[in-house]
Amino acid sequence: MTQNLINHGPKIALFEPDIPQNTAAIIRTCACLGAKLEIIEPCGFMLSDRRFKRVVMDYMNEKEIKFYPSYEDFFNSKKNERIILMTTKSKKSYTEFKFKKTDTMLFGRESAGVPEKVHKLIKNKLTIPMVKNKRSLNLSTSVAIVLSGSTDSSTRASNNPCVGCLSPMLLYIHPFVNSINRAASRTKAFSEISIPFSLIPCII
Repeated sequence: MTQNLINHGPKIALFEPDIPQNTAAIIRTCACLGAKLEIIEPCGFMLSDRRFKRVVMDYMNEKEIKFYPSYEDFFNSKKNERIILMTTKSKKSYTEFKFKKTDTMLFGRESAGVPEKVHKLIKNKLTIPMVKNKRSLNLSTSVAIVLSGSTDSSTRASNNPCVGCLSPMLLYIHPFVNSINRAASRTKAFSEISIPFSLIPCII
């Protein structure tokens, strides 16, 4: 079922993204959930890259993506808005933060995050809780998780139900998938069966 949805929640911003497939997946996620996307250049690839085009398919609309030639231009445009940096260096979970509709959530590049000079410009820094001894989540996965959790309840109910329903659905299905994996591991004939959590959005 297709709906015309508009997300009035926080915007997503990517700092000099490196990997075309990730950026393409994020564009597709934002397009489907009605979220605004901003990209701080330079990117580590061309938009004509076939790896990018293979993933983005027909979801790319440059008119709906705001590009900034530098991070200075990006920050200058946000003087009256909050920028929320998503980083593994923070100890505060995004689930403990009260987002505003005017916020912009900034995600660093895959290879190096954001430089220290950018860190120093941002007051609010959040992270996605993970189990110990794990480095980081995939960038496009991180964007989907935080986007689903940052949209306030009133926006979810009245304007964009898809964004609001994503997190509860993941929480409901995750134990089910774990149960299947545990059962499969106990059965020798099906010892190779495993359903990774990363595939759950596809199942939904």
